[in-house]
Amino acid sequence: MRIFILLAFLSIINIVNAQPSANLSKKAPVANGIITGKIVDAITNVPLEYATISIYSSKDSTLISGTITDNTGTFQVAIAFGNYYAKLEYIGYEPTFYNNIEVSKKATLQNLGNIKLNQSAEKLVEVEVRAEVSNMQIMLDKKVFNVGQDLANTGGTAENILDNVPSVTVDIEGNVSLRGNQNVRILVDGRPSGLIGVNGSTGLRNIPANMIERVEVITNPSSKYEAEGSVGIINIVLKKDKRGGFNGSFDFNAGYNGSPSQMPAEIDAFPATLGAAINLNYRKKDFNFFINTGITYREGPGGGYTYQEFYDKNGNVDMITNLERKHLRSGYSGNLRLGADYNITDKDVLTTSFLYRYSKQSNYARISYSDFSENLNNPTGITLRTDNEIEIDPNLEYVLSYKKSFKEKGRKFTADIRYQTNTETEDSDLSEFFDLTELPNPLVATAIGKQRSDNSESETRFIIQADYIHPFNKNGKFEIGYRGSWRNIDNNYLVEELKANDTWERLSSVSNNFLFDENIQAAYANFGDKINKFSYQFGLRYEYSFISTRLVDTGEENERTYPLPFFPSVFLSYDLPKK
Repeated sequence: MRIFILLAFLSIINIVNAQPSANLSKKAPVANGIITGKIVDAITNVPLEYATISIYSSKDSTLISGTITDNTGTFQVAIAFGNYYAKLEYIGYEPTFYNNIEVSKKATLQNLGNIKLNQSAEKLVEVEVRAEVSNMQIMLDKKVFNVGQDLANTGGTAENILDNVPSVTVDIEGNVSLRGNQNVRILVDGRPSGLIGVNGSTGLRNIPANMIERVEVITNPSSKYEAEGSVGIINIVLKKDKRGGFNGSFDFNAGYNGSPSQMPAEIDAFPATLGAAINLNYRKKDFNFFINTGITYREGPGGGYTYQEFYDKNGNVDMITNLERKHLRSGYSGNLRLGADYNITDKDVLTTSFLYRYSKQSNYARISYSDFSENLNNPTGITLRTDNEIEIDPNLEYVLSYKKSFKEKGRKFTADIRYQTNTETEDSDLSEFFDLTELPNPLVATAIGKQRSDNSESETRFIIQADYIHPFNKNGKFEIGYRGSWRNIDNNYLVEELKANDTWERLSSVSNNFLFDENIQAAYANFGDKINKFSYQFGLRYEYSFISTRLVDTGEENERTYPLPFFPSVFLSYDLPKK
């Protein structure tokens, strides 16, 4: 359509410019001379039909006249005496200039001869149409949710986006569930990522929504993915900028998170959010450099209320419990991701990237339990529990990736090496109060217990992965791959209780140092195709798993391998009519 409109426009120009030529014999002073020539391909010498010729004044670069070539590549422009230069253009070819054209009484006819145009290095192969809307695509083994440019996601995080994805829920603590089950694995660009960290809920709060292109929900993972048991996989795909030159985006946001009355009475804070994110990309020739960074500060209140009645065997109310919870999550988080792509050839790309993420959160929660006998006029006790927690999460990730494309669409080979270090420390002060005499106001009750906990968890992971996809026919696909993963976790958990002599005593029953070592070597193959409306995919995965666990304080050790290393997968699909 664009080419058709362009040709129609140029035809109008030609008709307008041809009118003075038709009147040249009647009004000779208007056009005293003619500029003519022929435009051809520089390599094949094939005439270029509908090429554009624009004639400019050499004095002030004013556009004087113009036309297009006929089916033989020839053009002719009637023009007055003067000095000119010509610009010759054709779609898919580099523009060419012809200078020092002088039309005078001595040279009324200027024949420029055969003018050769060179094909442009960037050929117009296809037109990409992108629709920035949130929609869902149902594929053979997954559902894809395109995030788009919804204003609802502006200033939000990955937590907010996942909470809007069907079948995915995020609770008040930030825990992610898929179809009601929290045993879900979260990947970034199909790989475990330092953006998620040790605690997935904390990591999700640190990924700005504007970095996410789509979310893939895989409720029945194929043999391509780890065989570790889970209800499914959520894969977050980040945006990638492929435009040339220097480009980027800057996002700044501020928000009000609710009424201060929702917060615990003993906390003085303003429930608001401030954030900024920067995405920059510079692409020149064979190199592409990118940087993504963002920082967020948030104070967000929340809470809940539960009322329960317990009945005896006669159906009468025996006991009533009221539970009220108020909490405030506050703190800041930031991440920096930078890297570079090197195009070894048009089909081979080498990428290296570095990620650093840091967050410090302060979480305060106040929970009160009010118990009554038979009705609300007979209180029996109030228990108040407060939890003041400080959480710090620094994470690092290094990635080296290689991607090779082929002439066949969809055929590719990818390989990457990934090293991650994730740490998380949580310090909590817990207090519990109980009193029978001051029931209306639990805040003045006498404390009966104080505890504090210190949880320090560190994880290192080294991953080598390679995948090859080979398409055939129109919809057929064959995949093979290898994945080696080495992971070490050190979880040191300490709980202490304050005694009557104001000394802290370690609670051995709940304190320990847990060490976890894992070595998994895997290979897989998938084969699938589509026949009319019927689709199928068969896969087989082999995994050798060695896991070692040790509780340092009690000396308990456990080492195991799994005797059945083969895991098959089968997908069958039939397209029903549109209605």
